Amino acid sequence: MRSLVPAPPWAERRHAVANPRHQPSTAPHRCESPAPLAPPAPPMPAPPPARPARLSRAVAAAVLAGALVLPAALPATARAADSGSLDTPSPREVASADDFGEIPTFGDALSRRELIDAVLARNLDLRAAEAAWEAARQRVPQVTALPDPEVSVGLAPLSIGSSDVDFGASLEARQRLPYPGKLRLRGEAAEARAEIRGEMLAELRLRLTRLADDLFYDLYLVDRAQEINDEHIRLLEELKETATNRYASGLAPQQAPLQAEVELTHLIHRSVTLRTERSVAVARLNALLHRPPLAPLPRPEPAAASGAAAELEARLSHGAAATGLGHGDTHHAATDHPAPDAPPPGTGSPTARDLAGHGARADDALVEELARRAVAARPEISALKAELAARRVERELAGLERKPDFGVMGSYSSMWRQTEHQFMAGVTVSLPIWGERLDAAEAEADAALAETEARRRAELDAVRSEVAQAAERLAEMAHVVDLYHSRLLPAARDQLRAARAGFETGNVVFTALVDAERNLRSVDLGYEQALTDRYRRRADLQRALGVEPGGGEAAEAEVTSDPGTLPDPPSHTDPLPETDLAAPAAGGTS
Repeated sequence: MRSLVPAPPWAERRHAVANPRHQPSTAPHRCESPAPLAPPAPPMPAPPPARPARLSRAVAAAVLAGALVLPAALPATARAADSGSLDTPSPREVASADDFGEIPTFGDALSRRELIDAVLARNLDLRAAEAAWEAARQRVPQVTALPDPEVSVGLAPLSIGSSDVDFGASLEARQRLPYPGKLRLRGEAAEARAEIRGEMLAELRLRLTRLADDLFYDLYLVDRAQEINDEHIRLLEELKETATNRYASGLAPQQAPLQAEVELTHLIHRSVTLRTERSVAVARLNALLHRPPLAPLPRPEPAAASGAAAELEARLSHGAAATGLGHGDTHHAATDHPAPDAPPPGTGSPTARDLAGHGARADDALVEELARRAVAARPEISALKAELAARRVERELAGLERKPDFGVMGSYSSMWRQTEHQFMAGVTVSLPIWGERLDAAEAEADAALAETEARRRAELDAVRSEVAQAAERLAEMAHVVDLYHSRLLPAARDQLRAARAGFETGNVVFTALVDAERNLRSVDLGYEQALTDRYRRRADLQRALGVEPGGGEAAEAEVTSDPGTLPDPPSHTDPLPETDLAAPAAGGTS
């Protein structure tokens, strides 16, 4: 039975499309006797075409595919870029490659300045520090720039390809704007952090300089010990020959040449040990220079004193002169001239009380001035000042975090029919309402500021103490060198002359002569050790002042009235000529 309710027009249109041979009648159907067949109705016109979408289906599909594929493709692209950077280094990476150029070579003598320049030019730690400094400097433009704008695209997926609704899409752009002053403070903090890196670089240069100094003077002391050992080997060979001749003549016991042979063997063994020590010292220096371990190095030659060290030693030298002490090694002495003999008693020589009472102390006024200069020049103090400035800026920035950040936005949406509604503009404001977090950030900044200030004050005390200690130790070593030069060396040489003359005349046993030779050898080595320690203490003072050798002398000269007034001590022990040792004058004196 058919329904009397007419079908809706859209249903009839669909039925007509699905069954073109069976077109429904537009007349109502009744449950009555069959009526005569009506003439066939004319065919229905085709439905009107659907309204075209504002965007084509191809464009919509492309946008949708891009929105789905782009997020997944970005990490792969980044990885490909990273892998490509490994295969093809950038010009900056090529420029920073490990390229030291030619291996440095030295002349007949190795100067301290030459060695330090080579170390600073070839040290990898220094290059790493320079790269870290450059990296810190590149942080400034990053933290002072505005945040990247954000763009978002939205799609209505079900509207794609629909003939009933328009394609739906939206586009939105945002830009965050930090509160005024935040970017400036972040830039100042980054600049301070970069300055810290720069001061750390300067401090590393000083540490490398000190390390090069230590190795330089180690090599110097080994070379001087070898020369002294060779000199005493020649002396013992002469003494052995004398003892052998006297034994052959029946004037000396057999023990004399045998004892000389034993002493000579000990010195030959010592010579082998010193050669090994020199090879080790050379290998350590070559490692610092990035040279082959066995690459030869010439004899080190310490440079003349200058600047604050010379002034300090000059003031000490003037004080020593007031007590009758000689200037010792304060003047260059040729190695072919004998050292001054010790003055005989009663002729103005300083007594033991004079020596004990002569305070080998640095000038207090000069030390105070040096400490003041060191505080201004030391990179550790400058680094802590920069860190303190960064902490203050960070504290101010923590306070600004209570201020809101802003943002602007603009959007377009095709899902609004009225054009006036399709475009939007707005402003965003952050709400810093979580006081507990903000309070903790400010407390953290305050604590960090107090910690840095405490470290700075402690470092100030440490620098002043370091300068005072370095000055006192330099003054002490100048006093010790003067004692060796003016008293110990002349006395030991006179003792050897007298013992040799006595042995040759039969008044002294050979044991006394060997003891005199040992004593002179010990004094010679002690004198060289004192000279080396004096050079080290001078380098310690220079390090305490925060200046590098050569380049730092101008800074040292600012605190001295007459830098360089004191010549450098001799680089050799000033021994007696071989003729004096080998052939004393008649009577056992010379």
